[in-house]
Amino acid sequence: MTQTQRYAEALRVTQRIAFELSDIDETDEFRRSLDFLEQQWRNFRQKTCEVATPREPSEPGKHRSAAHNDSDSIDELKDQEMSSEGDSSEDKEVEEVLAGAPTIRLNPKARKVGRPKKQRQKTVASEKEGRKWFDAAEAGRKTSGDVTLVRVLDNLDRDQPGLIETQRRLSGVLVKFAEADAKKPKFKRMKNPVLIQDAFYILPAKLLDACMAVLPVANTEASAISVDEASQDAAPTAMVETVHIKDVGAFSRTQIDTFKRCQNLKTAVQLGIEMHKWLSKEGLPSLPAQDHDLAREVARDVLESYPYKEMKGLSRMPDYKYTMLYRLTPPTWMTDAAIRACCERLVADTGTCRFAGELTRRTMTKKTRSKDAVQVDVALRNRIMAYAKESAVESIFVPVNFMNAHWCCLVIKVSGLQEYDVVGQNNPTQFDAYSCRVYVCWMFIRHAIQGLGVDMTAASLPRRRFELFFYLMNNRLLTVETATATASPATGDELKHPPPSEDQEDEQVPATQVAQ
Repeated sequence: MTQTQRYAEALRVTQRIAFELSDIDETDEFRRSLDFLEQQWRNFRQKTCEVATPREPSEPGKHRSAAHNDSDSIDELKDQEMSSEGDSSEDKEVEEVLAGAPTIRLNPKARKVGRPKKQRQKTVASEKEGRKWFDAAEAGRKTSGDVTLVRVLDNLDRDQPGLIETQRRLSGVLVKFAEADAKKPKFKRMKNPVLIQDAFYILPAKLLDACMAVLPVANTEASAISVDEASQDAAPTAMVETVHIKDVGAFSRTQIDTFKRCQNLKTAVQLGIEMHKWLSKEGLPSLPAQDHDLAREVARDVLESYPYKEMKGLSRMPDYKYTMLYRLTPPTWMTDAAIRACCERLVADTGTCRFAGELTRRTMTKKTRSKDAVQVDVALRNRIMAYAKESAVESIFVPVNFMNAHWCCLVIKVSGLQEYDVVGQNNPTQFDAYSCRVYVCWMFIRHAIQGLGVDMTAASLPRRRFELFFYLMNNRLLTVETATATASPATGDELKHPPPSEDQEDEQVPATQVAQ
């Protein structure tokens, strides 16, 4: 018998048994019969019961002779003959149906429908990778001390620990999807987006910058921020600004801002640790012996302070934090906030100088005076004219930025405006490509403090960097303090300065004469 025939025969028998069981009215008897059948089938599967041998076919003569002897056996034989005849007829019908069934041949090249089969190897690999990231995220949450990025950052801003403790807490926040660093995100406004809400990681730096670039400005003139509306809950039908990244997921504006906030804090902590190393290895050896203890104290203060700690003696500006000081480490570029802070301290200390504001210009394409000439900003010009009319003002500082690549400075001497002449000075000379803001700050310091002469050569540049760092941090200029301490108080003479070097000869020219 074929498998199909065996299946049809087994189905016929089981259906007959099922019909007989369904006719039993009493529940207890039905349960006992069902348990008996299950036990018999279990014994058969476990091969613990004896299989009854099939009966040999009996001859018709024997049945007839036995019928004359016993009437009871005759009735039983009749029943058996009728059942055997019915079984044989049913078997013939099944065989005829199966023989007449149509044969269907499937095309092996036909497109398969339904859900495609999963590739077991890839599925197992993805599950293992997901489990590893889950375990890493759970370990990171334990290290950070909280379960969400927002709460971790809020706790750091509230506690304001040192750099080492901040770095330890942020070490639990991992960078995920490093292989998707070059993908291009897309900005969408969706009603009910499917977002990754429990992300305890940040995106790679390049991908995160691309996400920030595709996001539009949060508030414009058409959609200004309203305090009353901001305090209310947003409508459930409002469109959600979403950044979609292929093979990564979708993130809302709030999540992208949180990622960027965490990345900025990580970068600030790393810059602070590098600043501490620079103060200990290069800043301290460049100072005289009497200032070494001061340098160690400054380095310890940097290590024990939070990156967003406010600086004393300056206005409450978002840029006036310790993160501004971290960028004095070479070869990192300083920010323009350091120039503004330096000018603000000079204005408060001397009272004879003013900061007019920053000026942005581009380099000239040709060496001509009239070509590419651009008029000065009216607001800046009016501010300079107003400062020049003040009686106590002697100098006006204007830092100039060229295409966000280089900084120069303009120093306007009010006493020389009667006979106005532009004096171009070539000293001090910059020896690298990242210290232009340091030279601009020291240029303003030298013009604000009369008679101050400092060495701006390449060998003394580490000391100038430390002194500028200390001045912005504590409003104390070590060059002036050292010169005052070394001067003889008994003679009553004025402070003597070292003779000018060859590099400083051009700076001794009066402001109303042309430099030689």
